[in-house]
Amino acid sequence: MRKPFGELYGPERLPELIGILLRLRGRVVLASVGDVVTSFLLSSRIQPEIAVFDGRTLRGTEGAAPSFPSGYVAFSVRNEAGSISEEALSLLKRLASSVRPGDRFSVRVEGEEDLLALPLIAYLEPRARVLYGQPGQGVVLVTGNAKKQEALQMMERMKVAGENRSGKGR
Repeated sequence: MRKPFGELYGPERLPELIGILLRLRGRVVLASVGDVVTSFLLSSRIQPEIAVFDGRTLRGTEGAAPSFPSGYVAFSVRNEAGSISEEALSLLKRLASSVRPGDRFSVRVEGEEDLLALPLIAYLEPRARVLYGQPGQGVVLVTGNAKKQEALQMMERMKVAGENRSGKGR
C-alpha cells in the first residue's frame, strides 16, 4: 500500500511503538504482515497472534523468514503479487473471526503478502491492531478497524474470484 493506512512509526519512534505494544500484549489481538515487521516484533518479545510472511524482504532474496517460538500453528497459502487470492482471503477471514489474545498463528505465503494486511484490517475485531511495514519508512500501526471501510472498498476494487467481500451473501 503506497499510503499508510494507520500511524507510521519511523525508526526514531520504534521504541515508542514497542512500549505501546507491550502495554497491549495479552489484552488485544496483534497481527503482523511482513517478514521484517514480524521479526522485529518477535525480537522485541512481542508475539503477534497472527503473523503473515513470505520469506522475502522487499521482493528480494529468500531466507528472511521470521523465526517463530514454539506454540505457533502454521498455515501456508498461495497469493500472487498485487492481489488477494481467494485462498488467502478465506484463511485470513477464518483466523480473524476466531483469534483471541494469546492464540498464535503463522501464515507463510507462497508468492507475496504485501496486500494481506487489508483483510486483517477489514475482518479483525475492533480492538485488534494490525502492523505492517512501509518500505523505507517504518512500521504502520492500524488501530482497531478504523480503516475497515477503506480496506473493504480497496478489496472490492481488486479481483478475487468468487468472493463477495461486502459480507453479503455469506
